[in-house]
Amino acid sequence: MFLANLFFTSAMRDFCCIDNIILMTHLMYMTLISVLFQLDLSNNYITTMDDLFGNLFHLHELNLSNNNIKSICPTVQLLQELTTLNLSYNLIDEIPNTISQLANLQHLLLHQNNLKTIASEIGMLEHLIVLNLSNNEIVEIPESISKLTVLSKVSNSLKIKYYTNDIIAIFG
Repeated sequence: MFLANLFFTSAMRDFCCIDNIILMTHLMYMTLISVLFQLDLSNNYITTMDDLFGNLFHLHELNLSNNNIKSICPTVQLLQELTTLNLSYNLIDEIPNTISQLANLQHLLLHQNNLKTIASEIGMLEHLIVLNLSNNEIVEIPESISKLTVLSKVSNSLKIKYYTNDIIAIFG
């Protein structure tokens, strides 16, 4: 009952609840916080992102690392103000093409997942600065990544540590 009462605090801007036993069912009131700026639910037992976003239209930073999430739900595209998305250390096996709708995304952290491919739509994230794909099962980088003109770091299992527009290559 404590979490339910806590989430009715509609003026809350930052919420951090790291290293707990939070399940997705405990987050049903999260959608009532429309002005939330930062949400950190890392190191919990969350298995899905579905129905988490609701009214979180002002969310800038979302950290769901170290959970048991298996997929990125398509409704992530509703988070239009999102600048940082950390889904590292999960069980994610693909990046949905709806990720391209996150127009303000600057940091995308997907290391330590089960990714095998990268959606070519990732090249539409024109403000992306940091992309961490290390320790996945990726065998090929899509050519569209060369469209990311402000990208400063790409890290992935192909041992590519830095990728700039001066060096454009297809690996596979």
